[in-house]
Amino acid sequence: MTTPNDGNFSSAELTNLDARVSELSELQLQKNAMYAREAQLIHEVTQLAVAVQERTRASRQAAELPYRTVAAELGAAFRISDRSAQRMMSEADTLVTRFSGTFKSLAAGRISQAHVRVLIDAGAHITDAQARADFETAALPVAERESASRLRPFARLLAERIHPRSLTERHEAAAEDRAVRGVDLPDGMAELLATLPTAIAYAAFDRLSAMARAVTRAIVAEAKEALGGKEA
Repeated sequence: MTTPNDGNFSSAELTNLDARVSELSELQLQKNAMYAREAQLIHEVTQLAVAVQERTRASRQAAELPYRTVAAELGAAFRISDRSAQRMMSEADTLVTRFSGTFKSLAAGRISQAHVRVLIDAGAHITDAQARADFETAALPVAERESASRLRPFARLLAERIHPRSLTERHEAAAEDRAVRGVDLPDGMAELLATLPTAIAYAAFDRLSAMARAVTRAIVAEAKEALGGKEA
């Protein structure tokens, strides 16, 4: 590559800069290929668990043991929790089996790990294999020449256009999974989590925010009154 001399670099400095940037570019290609190889290996060990499960045909609880064994081995190797290892297994399986075009482009070094995340996030809800392949065919040329941040809005819009089911149909199906959950936190606290249609969720958020502001104003007013109308 040839760097334009807009910063008063000497010829020697430009040569040095070009050499370092070229080496960094090559390292990036190698990192992308290594990430693809890692995903391939994780997928392969996950398939070992699948093979054991199919061979033993054990009960549902016992059938989870091969996956837990693999997750424990990966967790020890990567020094991460078993849950994080299980997430790695799921992500690798998704990349290798459901986004094969993306996987091949990554293995060739043409896209980065960040591009992979964008493409999978955008296309994961496309359940039809042919539609998902069409999504990759259209999105990968953009991914190979643009940054991940520039790819994101294009990939999301493309996925919406390609998806065989309309947004209304998908929303109605997703609404069936609405739920409210409680999660324990330290110090006698807890989180209340709700999965709701967007309009309802933001309406509830606005209502709760308004109630919180009203309570805060009431507390401040009581404090001022207690101090004889003076600022605290």
